[in-house]
Parts: sequence; C-alpha cells; structure tokens
Amino acid sequence: MKPESITDADGALNRLKSGNRAFLSAAENKSDISPSVRKETAQKGQFPYAVIVACSDSRVVPEHIFGCGIGELFVIRVAGNVIGDHQLGSIEYAVRHLKCPLVVVLAHTGCGAVNAALQGAAEGYVRTIAEEIRIAANGAADAEEAARRNAAACAARIERALGNGKARPRFRARFTGSRAARWSFTNNTFSFVTKKAFPQRKGFFCYKIISRIRRCGTP
Repeated sequence: MKPESITDADGALNRLKSGNRAFLSAAENKSDISPSVRKETAQKGQFPYAVIVACSDSRVVPEHIFGCGIGELFVIRVAGNVIGDHQLGSIEYAVRHLKCPLVVVLAHTGCGAVNAALQGAAEGYVRTIAEEIRIAANGAADAEEAARRNAAACAARIERALGNGKARPRFRARFTGSRAARWSFTNNTFSFVTKKAFPQRKGFFCYKIISRIRRCGTP
C-alpha cells in the first residue's frame, strides 16, 4: 500500500497497527527503502500519512516499530517528546502542506528525560526539557504515570496551538490514558488498546500513544 493511498486518520492508524503486528516477530525491517522508492519520492515528493512526535531514545524508532519505509512517516524526535515552537511548526507543515491526517505523540516508559524530571537532577540544557516534563507530570511520582501525563500535555498543546484560528488546520484530540498502547521488551508485545475508533468527522486527529520499554530480563 502506497502512503498516498491512505487519506484519513482511521486508515493511517490501521496501517500503524498492521505494521506493528509484523514488527513483533520481525528480525529486520523489510519495508520499502529500495532505489526505486528513493527516486520516486525525490522526483514526486513525499506523501506521509502520519506525523509521529517521538522521544529521541535510540530504542524507540517509529519507522521500525511500525514497520514503515521511506515516505510513510513524518517523524519529529526530541528528548521527552516535548512540544515547542519548532515542533509545532513541523507539525503544522506536515498537516497543512503534506496533508497528514494523523498526529501521534509517542511516549515510552524507561525515559531518561522523565526520570531526570522526577529526580530534579537535570543540568545544563537538559534542565529545560526536564522542567517542561515536571510541570506536565503535575506531581506524579511514578515514572510511567509521569510519561502518560506528559504525552497528554504535549497532545493538548498541539490542540491549543494549532486547533485555533480559521487559517489553521483543525485538530481533534482524543485521549485514552493507559489504554493507548504499551511496548514491552520482556514479552515482545506492543499493543494498541482503545475503547472507541476515531469519530467520523472531518479534520485532523491528535492521538497519544504510550509505549512500554523494559530491558530484557526485567519484570
């Protein structure tokens, strides 16, 4: 399925789900990175169907965990998956100009930025990231809960910033708490758990996903 054939949020989310199912038993990413697709995207442009705002953690690679190739995802990575003006500008470009129907905030457990925020030990430029997460965590002492709240706050900021004004695209935020998605190295599972599908209405959707990462051999 070519990226340009996916035109709505439901289709994009289903593609992410199917890609992740393939990833669970995969030894390598077999998605299309061929010379032909490189040439095609260079000549005809890109048609990604999802914006993924992810942490910079080297273990959380959206193209791999969703089984995607060149031209499928518009990925924005920053430690702690925090949202600032640069991230908002990138999202706005992807939605307005590339017509991406789905925006995903991808968080994970075992996040160093979240731990730094909770421990209050961040220094230098890392402190600016940790402070944003600390505020978003709103008193949560548990790292996983802090990651959830941070993801929700990031998605809400996208909604506030880009969901207002007639000249800007309309985003719809749909939050599902701990039922979003979790990834575990221990049992090799990554599952999306949602109570309801996307509502059938026009507009763009912002969706938060929590992925669970544990080191091999830990409970």
